[in-house]
Amino acid sequence: MRQAGLEARGRAPTMANGIRLAFGERVGSYEILSHLGSGGMGEVYRARDVRLGRTVALKVVAPHIAGSADADLRARFEREARAIAALDDPHICSVYDVGEHDGLLYLVMPCLEGQTLAARLATTRPLPLDDVLRIGQEVAGAMERTHRAHITHRDLKPANIMLTSTGAKLLDFGLAKALAPSTVDAGRAVTQLAPEPAVTTAGTLVGTLHYMAPEQVEGREADARSDIWAFGAVVYEMATGHRPFDGPSAAAIIGAILRDQPRPISLYQPLAPRLLDHVVARCLAKAPDERWQNMGDVRGELRWVAESRTDSPAEGSNPLPVRRRLLRWPNAAIAVAMVAATIAALAWFRVGAPPEPPLRASDSMALDLGSDFMTGAATIGATFILDPDGKRIVFVSTNRAGVQGLSTRRLDQLDATPLPGTAAAYAPFFSPDGEWVGFFADGKLKKLRIAGGEPVTLCDAPAGRGGSWGENGTIVAALDAPGRIVLSLVPIDGGRVTPATKLAPGERTHRWPHFLPGGTAALFTIFRTAGNFDSADIAVMDFERNVQKVVLPNAGMAPRYLRTGHLAYVSKGTLYVVPFDLERREVRGDAIPVLEGIAADPEFGAAQIDVSRGGTMVYRSGTTSGLRVLEWLDATGRTESMGLAPAFYQYPRVSPDGSRVAFELNEGTTSDIWVYDWQRGTRTKLTAGSGFKRNPVWSPDGQHVVFQSSGRLFWARADGASPSLPLWASQKPIQIPTSFTPDGKRLAFFEVSPDRGLLIQTAAVDVDAGRLRITEAVPYQQATSNNSSPAFSPDGRWMAYMSTDSGRHEVHMRAFPDTGRQWSISTAGGIFPVWSRTATELFYRAEDLRLMVVPYTATNDTFVAGRPRVWSDRRLHNLGLIGTFDLAPDGKRFAAVLSAEAPQPARQQVTLMLNFFDEVRRRVAASGR
Repeated sequence: MRQAGLEARGRAPTMANGIRLAFGERVGSYEILSHLGSGGMGEVYRARDVRLGRTVALKVVAPHIAGSADADLRARFEREARAIAALDDPHICSVYDVGEHDGLLYLVMPCLEGQTLAARLATTRPLPLDDVLRIGQEVAGAMERTHRAHITHRDLKPANIMLTSTGAKLLDFGLAKALAPSTVDAGRAVTQLAPEPAVTTAGTLVGTLHYMAPEQVEGREADARSDIWAFGAVVYEMATGHRPFDGPSAAAIIGAILRDQPRPISLYQPLAPRLLDHVVARCLAKAPDERWQNMGDVRGELRWVAESRTDSPAEGSNPLPVRRRLLRWPNAAIAVAMVAATIAALAWFRVGAPPEPPLRASDSMALDLGSDFMTGAATIGATFILDPDGKRIVFVSTNRAGVQGLSTRRLDQLDATPLPGTAAAYAPFFSPDGEWVGFFADGKLKKLRIAGGEPVTLCDAPAGRGGSWGENGTIVAALDAPGRIVLSLVPIDGGRVTPATKLAPGERTHRWPHFLPGGTAALFTIFRTAGNFDSADIAVMDFERNVQKVVLPNAGMAPRYLRTGHLAYVSKGTLYVVPFDLERREVRGDAIPVLEGIAADPEFGAAQIDVSRGGTMVYRSGTTSGLRVLEWLDATGRTESMGLAPAFYQYPRVSPDGSRVAFELNEGTTSDIWVYDWQRGTRTKLTAGSGFKRNPVWSPDGQHVVFQSSGRLFWARADGASPSLPLWASQKPIQIPTSFTPDGKRLAFFEVSPDRGLLIQTAAVDVDAGRLRITEAVPYQQATSNNSSPAFSPDGRWMAYMSTDSGRHEVHMRAFPDTGRQWSISTAGGIFPVWSRTATELFYRAEDLRLMVVPYTATNDTFVAGRPRVWSDRRLHNLGLIGTFDLAPDGKRFAAVLSAEAPQPARQQVTLMLNFFDEVRRRVAASGR
């Protein structure tokens, strides 16, 4: 009758198991306010108790369940509901009322404020261990109370645990089980049951599949020990972030429940208490008789685990009295057992594996650094480091406001702590004693004590590319010297910075140093004008003798010395080791592959790996600087596709009429300049041959593109009708073009000079029979300075550029020709100025990868800049000092290089190996080298 009445008023059923009630409808003395959710047993509503004037949660049992129940089953339903209502426990969601109205069975419960455990796990996996133990004890206590009252929950799962300000509350007892038939055909159940949500119709199972005990999926009667199984599954998921039994289908999940053993919690959380593994494993025993027999025992074990953590004496504190320490002896034993068990587990998982192939990532243990951990797409250098003892990790993270910084966590704990004063930090490195961390931020090299305090600035570092803290009290860092990045020595207390290496002909940069034992020499990477860091040279610098030499040509990146006597490095995602003579500082023998799938960045030369003194290793699998997309970006953050597939785009430049985009396409060992007609979807390649072709610049008439190749200026027709040709026969150092005057008669570029730094030049451009050439260039400024990326204003009277005179990259302004006055444009770091052609606005990229806009007024010889503001919150792909944006002629959108879709989590896993040195020795022995 109820069904017919609803359909007569024009409301059809919204779900197979129930009717959606509307606002204002009455069920007994309860008035519907809103719909809260759906489940296998029915629908839940927010309602108002019209008698008592309070807000309640009203659960209406699904008609297909209630309609199939006879009088005895309905009486059992009401009896169990009243039994729960009689329980007085702070962690049980009580039942206010139970009744029937117009054919509908319903329950009335408090309307709780908070979130379910399922919702929490959707955003935080795994939970901090303290939360796991607290929630586990509260739920175990509630279950203990209900079991004493001879009530079985039957459907314990994260969605039925509410997290409130007063603690966890157990809700949604499987009362509808009382209305369902007592037998079930398990064969039919396999074909009918979906993993979520639970259903309770004839021929199907009662409960939610992932949390059902073996006896439940086999169709046998459930009892309190089935709840204990489900409880173990919930705790396992909280602690690891994974369900203990999973699969692509209901049949696969049932098979896993009946046959498989879940991986130990310690494999996901290597330093979690071993006792927790024991508690959960016994909850998940296949046979009910082998499980814990009551929840009181489980609650007591969890309390013991929690107390064994909180009672451990802090470092530096007074030791416990002898008797108390004897009572708590498992603390130390647990720590030893955890490491031993983890190593044993690793060895067990490698049984039967052939020794020849490189170690695969599947052999390693997952290390969850939380949702705020940066995978590397928006930062430069290492995203995590281990302290020398292998007990603490520091990693690059982002807060809720999206600000990048550093966080730290001990490996035997789950909670991470942000390090104060590390906004915009990247490329961290530890001191030898593990008490300090060095890092780059705000154009400076800084250090910070892990235990607390304020950061200490050591020196300027506008484009720092790695550091290493030596045992002799010196830091070697890759810093900006005039016009280049080389290794420099920096006192740990600040002071005079001493350049230590020199660029040889054909070398572009020295970076990512790593001190050898003793602190008198360091390994580093050399990047040349051709190729990328997958084929970079690995060199060693002897600071005492002032000698640098290449030890591995065309090898790879991120070299480091291992205490096994090997030099390790990464090339194309594989970690190699080669015997290394520390005394002679040279390699002996051939390289051996040890580990595949390392995330490495061939553009910046950093690899996501770190190794402690004792052989604990942490690494991340997947790619760091992945594919990128070139799209239109507007001020709201919306993007519009140009029709280009993801690739390695950089230096986009929009044509003067806005119909085409020139860009560099990086293909690893070479790159070329392309012109793309985004309206027609056609591409034209302007360059050929080996080497890198970069920095395209359109002539104002849109007929030509000027660019640099191997540091020399070239030009090409924009339609690709003729080969590219040299623009200038100069033999000077690297020259990078950036801007034409509006009339096309003058080109601005900058030189990279080992002697004079970065020097802006301008040159007259001659056009003869369609051919471009320049014969002479003059400095824009008379004084030597580290200025680059000049950009002419639309009227040709002003020139914006970026400079490192302040110790960080900032955008400045001068008149053209130069009158000697300078105006500051950016205020907190900025690169690559771009003028609007339609408004008095100037744009640049901030250090946080967002585009900024500055309004200005210019009259005669006076320039007044307004306050910078964020133009769009959408962050560009981080390519360091490589161009990633250009403004369209209408001034409304940018051609922007953005990060492509994030890789699958499985390819971005951070993993931990405790016995890496043993693995290296085994690989070397197996190779016979």
